[in-house]
Amino acid sequence: MKKRNFLAIILCWVLLLQPNVFALRAQAEEAVISKIMSFDGGDDPSFQLYGGTIVEGVDGSNAVRLQNGSGAATQYVDLGEFDVGTRSFSVSFWYNISEEQVMQSEYCALLSNKDWAAVINPGFMIATYGEPGTYKGLWIDFSAQGNSGRYYLSGQKNTDGRWHAATVVFDRTAKTATYYCDGEATGSFTFDFGTDGSASTGLHLYLGCDGKKNYGCLDTSFDEIRVYDGALSAEGAREDAMRLLAYRSAQELKETYDNYLSGGAVNAAMAEKYYEVSAQTQELLDSGDLEGAYERARRAFGEVFGMQNGEVLTSFNVVSDVHIDGAPEETYPVVKVYKDKLKRAMNSFNQLFPQTETLVLPGDFTKNGKGMDFDAFFKELNILNRHDNVLIALGNHEVKYSAAYTYDDVKEIFLEKMSRYGLDGEEIYYDRWIDGYHFIVLSTEEMEQKGGGAYLSDAQLQFLREKLAENALPGKPAFVILHQPLADTFPLSSKYPVGEQDAQIKEILKEYPGTFLISGHLHNGYLDERALVQNEYGVQFDCSALWQNELANQNGDYAYHVDVYADRVQILAVDTLHGEIDYRYTKIVPLSTLGAQADFADLPALRYTDAAGAEISLDETVYIVESDAQDWNAHAITLELEETKKVCGIRYLGGETGRVTAFDLEYSADGKTWKGIAGLKEFVGSDGYKVFRFAEVTAKYLRFVPLSSTLLTGDSFVTSVAELHAMGGV
Repeated sequence: MKKRNFLAIILCWVLLLQPNVFALRAQAEEAVISKIMSFDGGDDPSFQLYGGTIVEGVDGSNAVRLQNGSGAATQYVDLGEFDVGTRSFSVSFWYNISEEQVMQSEYCALLSNKDWAAVINPGFMIATYGEPGTYKGLWIDFSAQGNSGRYYLSGQKNTDGRWHAATVVFDRTAKTATYYCDGEATGSFTFDFGTDGSASTGLHLYLGCDGKKNYGCLDTSFDEIRVYDGALSAEGAREDAMRLLAYRSAQELKETYDNYLSGGAVNAAMAEKYYEVSAQTQELLDSGDLEGAYERARRAFGEVFGMQNGEVLTSFNVVSDVHIDGAPEETYPVVKVYKDKLKRAMNSFNQLFPQTETLVLPGDFTKNGKGMDFDAFFKELNILNRHDNVLIALGNHEVKYSAAYTYDDVKEIFLEKMSRYGLDGEEIYYDRWIDGYHFIVLSTEEMEQKGGGAYLSDAQLQFLREKLAENALPGKPAFVILHQPLADTFPLSSKYPVGEQDAQIKEILKEYPGTFLISGHLHNGYLDERALVQNEYGVQFDCSALWQNELANQNGDYAYHVDVYADRVQILAVDTLHGEIDYRYTKIVPLSTLGAQADFADLPALRYTDAAGAEISLDETVYIVESDAQDWNAHAITLELEETKKVCGIRYLGGETGRVTAFDLEYSADGKTWKGIAGLKEFVGSDGYKVFRFAEVTAKYLRFVPLSSTLLTGDSFVTSVAELHAMGGV
């Protein structure tokens, strides 16, 4: 059971026994809890959970996962009557939005008592909104008898695959609605109807859909739902979020350490410090000092991961898609906003990494490619830059303004501006050797192509081929900078790929799988593992835009620092808004894995068996029933090899209705004694396959245990495994 304020819980139960707590109570001086649901037992028996799956929450206790297809919601929580009348009220809940909801959904109600078929209908609603492939943020709607107010909260950091605390305070006296994310006020709006008009609807309050059980959540997990009579204070919102913040920070500290450990980036001093601070954090959690645990875990990141582990052979800073506009700031104030973003990024580089001599900018440094945009960007850069080497590629926005400029005009402007940084040739593609490492910059050679793609001439492709071959050594990375990504690598990369030369570029890179391709363009905004893939073409890295993003990290404000060691490449995320390294998003690529796709293949399988030991055929597809997945072990698949082999990976393909999104993997020599496999590194395979690489083990059996799955089509909650292969060295 979660630790709570005992008096608050007693008061909650007293209020719940009243026939209508909102109707009987006068406006409270302090917000008082009227409803709580935690899914841990002891919840009000009038609350009803329809469908859904009980999952582990951020603090190790129960949470609920709600998944719905199109049409009316079938999984939701009925929180009972909600007769708010003309009174102030507040709501808070913890939630975790899945990637599938971000990518596929348009409008999904999270908590509501209104019929959302018309905005003017009375009541309130908190929802996600956007369109497939473009998540825009949260939508808060509040209406009372013909009057309505609404607010679109774009830029909220709630699509990062982590748990977040949401609190919304509807203050009828102040005529304001304020949104708190993780205990901090991040948005508010005013409404003009004050205490006039009732916001009661005659409908129940629902979690996971609107008051008519429509607009269901596609895939979101919830915990700790609280409803207050009265306007909750900022301190109250912070208190509601603190348990989540404390446990999430401790969890993130462990995940970051595991990431460094699996990447070979931990030495004895780091390990000793980690276990010290981890124990201190856990002690504070156990004592109930949530604020202390949160602060200790936050400080620990720099103390542990800021330690030097090995000699840095070269380093460089990366900032992408800054979109500087040359329009007058007096007329367009937003112009200054984006210039300030660039200033913060450059100042962060100068303060955090004063010894780094190389800056990489993979395109879209201007808003529209006008001459005044080039002037504005390079004016800022020339003032702020402290790097000796500046490597910049043209993006689609540099070749966008075809109404007034030809490509030759753009090329001339770019070469003239870059002459300050040593670009003295006649082409906009070029290379540099820095500290013994090869950097190759590619750029489009025509005005903007379909989908913002690039055009690379045969001459430029030959240049790439020749430069990659120049002094190439196995296990030594080369860095290619190109604004657009390869197709079929990242979310949205098939919608906005490099262009018609995609296949030719892949064929060249395939010969040099130690290549790192650094791109921007997509504005995905992912900071976690989704921003880096490793495949037969090498390593691809998708930079979050500094300007703004579509799927995650909507406000931008992140850049990168890359350190190259003798045994690994390490990419640090730089929070430019606060001028600090965000170690949670460090990406580590051991150089031993370069070319990994070329040196291992499927191992012959003898048979597959289900959890009961019955032989199954993946040719006929093994189904995993989501609604019956309380015990995932019941859906485990065991793969028996023809003979004992050294195994270092698996290759997995989901079925047509859905796919497994997380799993445990175990191995055994005899099928009786099992050991877990940790440190899985995901690669992107061809034709929809997921490929995972891990440290080599000797095994005859592998056991694949699903932990979660997601629906892709239809309304029946069925996902499937179509293929599963063990992989080993050849």
